[in-house]
Amino acid sequence: MDLKKLAALCKRTGTLRLVHMGSTLFAGTDAALYKLPGTLPVIHNPEELMAVLGYTDKVAGKMYTKSDIYDELLKNGGPCLEDALEGERICDESRYDLIAGNYVLHGLECDDATIDFIDNAILAPVSDEIGGYTEFYRREMPSGKHYYVLKDGMDLLAMVLPLQVLSDELAGNLEEMANMVYRAMGKK
Repeated sequence: MDLKKLAALCKRTGTLRLVHMGSTLFAGTDAALYKLPGTLPVIHNPEELMAVLGYTDKVAGKMYTKSDIYDELLKNGGPCLEDALEGERICDESRYDLIAGNYVLHGLECDDATIDFIDNAILAPVSDEIGGYTEFYRREMPSGKHYYVLKDGMDLLAMVLPLQVLSDELAGNLEEMANMVYRAMGKK
């Protein structure tokens, strides 16, 4: 976990969220949470975390902060941050990323032949840990919405919500692009 990259991400989004799960802490934005290293000083609230992240008073004053107790988050239909969850499904990282607007969309393919996209920039705090034994898994909230967790072996490192970019328009644009490729190859 790169705390400088976490600080930069939260500053960019203007949001710092802290989730207490017993002695384990998760921090991030509304779109992603990252397990904090156990080597940090004891942190009770977002203000203490902002001090650890090195935010100036000026930056801290502009941040929207939220603190949750994990059990309450779960009761309210939030994502499960446990290391293992029955029914989670392993995903493959797609060979294809998309660039749309200001986002580099990182594709995740699940075993049901579907694809979803997460903001590549949101992986920055854990980017040095991706590789080796890390895998993405898809999970579902009680509402039926899905989210992704990144694990290193059996240990959950991060939770990431997918970007809401899947649409008929996107599918049509990709189909049109594929047709142009076929025409350029002389196959359609």
